[in-house]
Amino acid sequence: DGESYARLCEMLGRTDFSGKLADHDVPVQLLGGSEDMATPPATLETLAGECSDAPLEILGTVGHVPSVECPGAFAQRLLGWLTVDLGDVGAQGVPYAIGLETRKQVLGEEHVARASAGATTLDAPFQQMITRLAWGELWSNDDLTRRERSMITTGILAALGREELELHLKTAKRIGLSEAELRQVLMHVAIYGGVPAANHAFALAKKLGWGESLG
Repeated sequence: DGESYARLCEMLGRTDFSGKLADHDVPVQLLGGSEDMATPPATLETLAGECSDAPLEILGTVGHVPSVECPGAFAQRLLGWLTVDLGDVGAQGVPYAIGLETRKQVLGEEHVARASAGATTLDAPFQQMITRLAWGELWSNDDLTRRERSMITTGILAALGREELELHLKTAKRIGLSEAELRQVLMHVAIYGGVPAANHAFALAKKLGWGESLG
């Protein structure tokens, strides 16, 4: 509302952040517009210097709100900033922490916590291995989207009749696969993996809440 916006402007106007922005532990990226009258490029250059010479990019013919004026360019840069750099995977592998974070995002923190709590001296190294390989090197790679990886994984598990199919049918719903997409995945299974395998997968999906009654 107008009153709150005015109070915010007053607070910013009377506060001096000079010399207080260098000690930050998060990455900072600055993006502005060449036609921005409220926060002109010169102001952003000063801000970049205050933030330990944070990277700054000025978009031509853009004003004050790049996310609205050029959403495509803004989204492209945002994805570039947020994408994890996996480095030389072949030579160095992927850190366990990256795989663990991806595993939590895809399967849910509760599932990962249960799997970790249930680990013993027998399978703890195995849990660590699949976290680094399956979730670090594979699912963290952005050559395919997580939706695409979900469809591939669901199709393979359905064709092979693996018990993890239930988990990944839940995951497919969690990350936003549509009913039509899942249907096509399982119909591919019927043609290339066998009708009984697809029939079982359809039945399990319906049990887990996929689809609506025609009656």
